[in-house]
Amino acid sequence: MKTGVSVLAVAATVFAWATVSNAADVINEDEVAHVVLVNGEQEVTVEAGSNVLEICAQCSIQLQDSADAALNVAEDTTVIISDGKLSVE
Repeated sequence: MKTGVSVLAVAATVFAWATVSNAADVINEDEVAHVVLVNGEQEVTVEAGSNVLEICAQCSIQLQDSADAALNVAEDTTVIISDGKLSVE
């Protein structure tokens, strides 16, 4: 019984990893941390000069406290934060 549960747990983990392996990444090129809003709700801090990998497979991303519109991103997209602005690579 334990072996069957272990196999199911491993299979679920592999499946979950495979479904987000092509997700969008965020790269912060600025020297300050920024908070991005994912789908207008989830706050994610991107530290200065760092990356957040696989933030979402398909979502909208916006800088918190920014008047700029949110960017709609899909799989295999890289979002760049530079000079306090978002762009898609």
